[in-house]
Amino acid sequence: MRLTLANIITLLRLLLLVPALYFLLNDQRWLALSFLGAVLLGDMLDGALARLRNEVSALGKVLDPAVDKIVFASVMATLVVLGDLHWITLAAFVLLQIIVVVGAILWFKEEKSPPSARPLGKIASFLLSAGLLMAILHPVFHIFYYNWVVYGGMILMYAAGFDYLINLIHVLKGTSQEKSLRSKPKIRAEEGR
Repeated sequence: MRLTLANIITLLRLLLLVPALYFLLNDQRWLALSFLGAVLLGDMLDGALARLRNEVSALGKVLDPAVDKIVFASVMATLVVLGDLHWITLAAFVLLQIIVVVGAILWFKEEKSPPSARPLGKIASFLLSAGLLMAILHPVFHIFYYNWVVYGGMILMYAAGFDYLINLIHVLKGTSQEKSLRSKPKIRAEEGR
């Protein structure tokens, strides 16, 4: 498994997260936003590059959403520490990610390739990103409705997670049906002897 240019950009997003969080914790919100802007730009760029260069890979399908979740959780945790976000929002996000990770483990256990991102998940990520950026800017511009944008993003994330789990159930049922179909002809063949 080799690293593609898109995978390298995805990993660079993690590195850019460190100074973003540092500046956010030290109330240098504009510097934090500039680094987070680079992280978001990298998120758009890595997927576009992978498709353009025909380098969409199983690693990229796992790495990109994993980095997205790390970015979201880290920014949320920092905003909780700063008092700009309620801890329940972070807890709800982490709970959803635990459920998704368990689903991913079951998915890979069946030796299936990782699913591609679905539109609902992309919309949820966009809305949650917008809400978190508003939360960062709240002390500067007094954006009081940012919590509602974050909550809307979380609701859509849960809907996307539910969609993912339904898809997982279909995959697991399909696999178990295939296994039972493969074993039935053997039994019938033995009965005919």
